[in-house]
Amino acid sequence: MSEFSIENLAFHPSLFEGAAVCLLEDDEVETDLFPLIVLRPVWDLLAGTGTILEHVRRASNAMPLLRPREHLRRLCTELWPEAGNERPALGDITFLNGRLFELRPERQNDFPAMPTTVVDTDGRLLFARRPVAEAQRLLNEHGNRLASLLVQEGEAADLPTGWRAGLARQIWDVVLANPELLRTQLGAQGDEFLGARPLRDLGAGVEVCSRRGGATIFVGPGVKIHPGVVLGNHAGPIYIGAGSEIMPHSYLEGPLFVAPHCVVNAGTRLRGGSSFGPLCKLGGEITQTIFQRYSNKQHDGFLGHAHLGQWVNLGAGTTNSNLKNNYAEVKVRVGGRLVETGHQHIGCFIGDHAKTAIGTVLNTGTVIGIGCNLFDAGFPPRFVPSFHWGGAELLVPVPLGRVLETARLMMARRGKTLTEGEEELMHRHYEIIIRKESGA
Repeated sequence: MSEFSIENLAFHPSLFEGAAVCLLEDDEVETDLFPLIVLRPVWDLLAGTGTILEHVRRASNAMPLLRPREHLRRLCTELWPEAGNERPALGDITFLNGRLFELRPERQNDFPAMPTTVVDTDGRLLFARRPVAEAQRLLNEHGNRLASLLVQEGEAADLPTGWRAGLARQIWDVVLANPELLRTQLGAQGDEFLGARPLRDLGAGVEVCSRRGGATIFVGPGVKIHPGVVLGNHAGPIYIGAGSEIMPHSYLEGPLFVAPHCVVNAGTRLRGGSSFGPLCKLGGEITQTIFQRYSNKQHDGFLGHAHLGQWVNLGAGTTNSNLKNNYAEVKVRVGGRLVETGHQHIGCFIGDHAKTAIGTVLNTGTVIGIGCNLFDAGFPPRFVPSFHWGGAELLVPVPLGRVLETARLMMARRGKTLTEGEEELMHRHYEIIIRKESGA
């Protein structure tokens, strides 16, 4: 068992007892979860208090074997060299669909055994467990081929009653699930969680909404909370990671996760249900939104029910709509067609290395690809292909070299560089986009 309480884990440890773990992703994530998965495997998406991979590692106490889409293998080696390719000689292997951000029983002390092969209502593999001798051959496969073999060669069953699964079928699923994920993962913790301890002593001028009976506020080492900050733990637990700084007159409302080394600018309002990855800079009003890493929204403007990739920068006054004026359910463009989300509150989804100019306004359900740069007055289209610059009047593809140059300049400010795997993926995706533009 890991240092984490079982009731707070996204995955139940019984799934991994006596077994190595293998994470896999299907090829359809390219369409379903665009643009957030262009430059990362699906298990690198932030959900609640960590990425999907981090949640699996917390529950299993081990680094999984990784079976990404074929063209992401180089990137995965760069990101997780410790994953390696060593195969266990004994025991079982638990295969997990990388789209799963939660798989846990409804009641910790009363749950049925998990079948050896579990699929969702669409027949998509969720979970499989195989003896090592049987699994060795399967580990040579990737993507849909691996998932299909696990389903075809097993006795597939539905998820048993009493278990709860969270699955990123579409790009908005994690954002909508995030408030409950945070309540589960931050609730009923002990004296420490991810290196942070419950806040005991308030600094001068810092206020807590509920001193008695309120949810826990976890604060990591080196955190600076300035006078005038209000911590809204009446609405849920709050986590502030090591080295983060909360500037004066900010309001942080739970449930909330702020990873290490973030900066929350003066006068910021962080509403409940949001998760921010490491080294983000935050400002204005943000509600139920996820930032991956190294992304900035430093100025005034509203962002709600959104999910941003890495190295995104939103100019001053950038605002998105997360609710239609007629209160109708929002549609989002997925793979060339408009898909009913079934929800009223849906914001925007922005790919890595995208930028917006000052005063940019985004309509409900807007999707922006990687490497985009939006400017000019008015609402840009609700779907902006990757590597396009412009706005409401005109959007044009730009040379990849310009996107790479901007990316290198932004990353250098944080002491980072593009890896060979990232550049390889950007070149691959650029060729796909240009072929679509040319009709080839």
